Amino acid sequence: MIQAALALLASLTILSGGASQYAPGVMAQVVANRQAGLAAPTLPAELPIVDGFIAVVDCAEIGNIWYVRPPDGDWERHLVADCAGPELREDGLTGGEWMTKHNILVEISAKTAERWGVVGRGVKVEVARVQ
Repeated sequence: MIQAALALLASLTILSGGASQYAPGVMAQVVANRQAGLAAPTLPAELPIVDGFIAVVDCAEIGNIWYVRPPDGDWERHLVADCAGPELREDGLTGGEWMTKHNILVEISAKTAERWGVVGRGVKVEVARVQ
């Protein structure tokens, strides 16, 4: 049991950075589209129990659980439901390039931003995930 716990800790990566947020209703629509097979990769009809949904840079992470902690908050389970697209933004960067340039680790749903009391502003977070 101790060896298993040590192996888990050795494979755990904790990062500190920022979180931006989706507009109200957008994350719910993304999740619904992925569950309906309208966007790849898809999400299952029955989702795991999580505290929220996030978007990350790497699309290969969709469907995985990441642990996210707001400032002075507890660790929460978040399902990766979306990822940065290849489209160019007004500043000439893709979404992933913008996230990387500004050290944005995740984009949280509007519901999470509301629950955390950070609507309309970025927030520092810690992110933990198993490699």
